[in-house]
Amino acid sequence: RPPRAMVSVRPMLRGLAAPLRSPPRPRRPLCASTADPLRLFDKEHADLYDHVFPNHFTPGGPFELIACEAARVLPGGEGSVLDICSGPGEPAITIARRMPRARVVSTDISPHFHAKALSRASGLANVEILVADCQALPFESESFDVVTCCYGYMHVEDKDRAFRETARVLRPGGHAIFTHWLRISNMDSSRAMMRAVLGREPPPPALDAHALAAPGVVDDLLTRAGLRFVRAAEAEYDIVYDGEGDAFRVAAMPVEVQLEAHARATGRADVYDAAAAAFHAFVEARGLRRADGRVAMPDNRFRMVVATRGDKGRAARAGG
Repeated sequence: RPPRAMVSVRPMLRGLAAPLRSPPRPRRPLCASTADPLRLFDKEHADLYDHVFPNHFTPGGPFELIACEAARVLPGGEGSVLDICSGPGEPAITIARRMPRARVVSTDISPHFHAKALSRASGLANVEILVADCQALPFESESFDVVTCCYGYMHVEDKDRAFRETARVLRPGGHAIFTHWLRISNMDSSRAMMRAVLGREPPPPALDAHALAAPGVVDDLLTRAGLRFVRAAEAEYDIVYDGEGDAFRVAAMPVEVQLEAHARATGRADVYDAAAAAFHAFVEARGLRRADGRVAMPDNRFRMVVATRGDKGRAARAGG
């Protein structure tokens, strides 16, 4: 049983360094585990993502690049597009608005994100919002011209399976268009928090945004799935939060499981206070707080990859 004084990282923060006094309660850990039917996000984490995803609309950001590339590979703006790991419906909704003659399907494993996407897609006749696992897509083989994904494959437990499923539902000659992080400063702040709590270098986080960043990782996944690399582009942008509290809560997401495990194992009641103090020091040392109180996390670099499914895709999937 957890120590009675243990606290949870989840409550909304009113003062960053103030003790978080909400009592612990049973909940689904934030990790990509097959034992977890939602894999990633419950309602609280889905709500927290509301503070992040508007940044992805920045000009030259991932939503714009993916939508432009989808239009490029679908002459005349006609065809079928499947968006996986859509969260609150992006970039599916952006694509549907830009290409009104296309059929767009937005999917995410989380019912909470499904509800958000339904609300945001209201009035759009050419987009369908579904709950679906990208590792076991409920669609016939060779049923889409394009599959898109923004920052989703990184967090899937069985990445090979997810890429094979992408290849399976693509028509021959169809395109996969997706983004993944090469560098995101939130991972630096998360590591700083864990280092302060543990007093040593931390292990990899449960939710690793850099999972596809190493050279060759994406190429190998594409090859094993029967997809052929076509081109890639890189860009970067700031991620801005309304305040330090929101920024801390997002930075704590990748290491929340480890923070709770450490609190349970050691009986420490100050784990989250120590993490919050380390995050505050991280922000101050780098001058990340703007004059209006918002916190801007810079140096977030992503890569957009375009791949295509050729005749070898069927053989690769059969072999998997």
